[in-house]
Amino acid sequence: MKHRNIPVVCCFAALCFGSLFATGGNFANAYVTEKWYWTVFVGVALAICGCFMRGRGRLFPAALVVMAALSTAQGGYGLLQYFGVFQGNNGMLMTGSFDNPAGLAACLCVGFPCLYPPVFGRQKRTKQTATVAMGVMLVAIALSGSRAGLMSLTAVGLATLLLPFDAKPSAKSAPKIWKYAAIALLTVIVAIGLYLMKKSSADGRLLIWRCSWDMFCEKPLTGYGAGGFHANYMHFQARYFETHPDSPYAMLADNVSFPFNEYLQLAVNYGLLGIACLIVVIWLIIKSYTRIKERSVYDRSALLCLLATAVFAFFSYPLAYPFVWIAGLTCAAYIIVRANYRISLPKSAFLAMKIGVVAIGVGVAVIAFGRMRTETEWYAAARMSLKGDTDKALPTYARLHKSLRNNELFLYNYASELNVAGRYDESLVIAAECEQRLADYDLELLIADDYLRLQRYDEAESRYRKAAAMCPVRFMPLYRLVKLYQAAGRDAEARSLAAIILQKKVKVPSPEITAILMEMRGIF
Repeated sequence: MKHRNIPVVCCFAALCFGSLFATGGNFANAYVTEKWYWTVFVGVALAICGCFMRGRGRLFPAALVVMAALSTAQGGYGLLQYFGVFQGNNGMLMTGSFDNPAGLAACLCVGFPCLYPPVFGRQKRTKQTATVAMGVMLVAIALSGSRAGLMSLTAVGLATLLLPFDAKPSAKSAPKIWKYAAIALLTVIVAIGLYLMKKSSADGRLLIWRCSWDMFCEKPLTGYGAGGFHANYMHFQARYFETHPDSPYAMLADNVSFPFNEYLQLAVNYGLLGIACLIVVIWLIIKSYTRIKERSVYDRSALLCLLATAVFAFFSYPLAYPFVWIAGLTCAAYIIVRANYRISLPKSAFLAMKIGVVAIGVGVAVIAFGRMRTETEWYAAARMSLKGDTDKALPTYARLHKSLRNNELFLYNYASELNVAGRYDESLVIAAECEQRLADYDLELLIADDYLRLQRYDEAESRYRKAAAMCPVRFMPLYRLVKLYQAAGRDAEARSLAAIILQKKVKVPSPEITAILMEMRGIF
């Protein structure tokens, strides 16, 4: 590696480290937001360093070493959580430095193929170390309970065993039809086993995919735009249960933020045009891989890294985590560059590109820094409110509203604080802004409570019924509807609904539900 390129490798190492391990208590989501800001700032530094890079050298092998080492460290951290040395996040047993096991498993699956060069290398000690690292990742993914992770590793393993990765591809090395059939059969067997492992959870995802498909069918060409899934999904789930009141999915429905399928989310947000763009990208990568005349183990690792991401994306949301983007873009860029596409540009054009990269990078960093400061102020105001100083926090919310009016989580939080302060009319105004960007069970309850406090009973009733339709398994919307009927003097309807609540199946017993049922017995 050339001496001039060492800063690039150091920046890349810092980028990967932050995208995997950065956490902080200054944001609403301490385990993801911090990682994204780190990725933006260090990514800008990496892009600027890349402008002054001299030749490619052995940058990709160095990148694989970095990603493999840090992924192994993340897997080891997850195992220490599992065995009680460290505590998992958000009350979960094993999350690594993420908000849930999905983030841990996604990053480990992406990092797993990065170990292929040393495992298939000639140096015995390096091979043994890499094999141990693979074992750490495998055990961590298995113990995390991520079915998407197990499916992803299954696909990588089958591709490694059954498809050719010859250094000099030829007609003789082309895979036979039985290999494709074996891959398909084994994949189906693993998928069925993982489905039966957590059948109720899998059935819940089938409900989400069905409602998401209904969304796509309504706007198949262009979709709903950026954030379209968040802004509309729960309305479709409510519509489904309104038309299928006896559906077996009723006990499985919950408040949904992701469709657990990146391709489906792309189709919902951007329609067939988005899918077409994805197909073009996939075609370019595959075409580039086939153009490589003498394939090395590094080419194999890059392709398998992309395969791991692609399979994981069928069952979860790996693109919510920056390390997956970093690894995917690095491997895709390497394959395309290895295909030896020749682009001849004059020196002046390259100079203009470098100036453009620096200017855009600085602009992005400045915007991100301003956004970061705003979000930290928001979180500080939220903590102040949690301590009981809501009235003192509201001026900060009002000042930040202009900057964060496109952030649905901020709008929901702001509307909630106004509700706590008794400013129900203002809460309804902010909640209406939030509703344009977020369809949500909790938001419906908040709006209903605002209407109830203002004695606008008809609007409150409509919102409570909508919340009950979104998540039929929940007791709270019906319970509050009973309280509304009592406040409005509609005692007969209150008793009738109390009887329905008493007959309702309980999914997860809790003291809150027990108290509701006892109160309903008194009314009935």
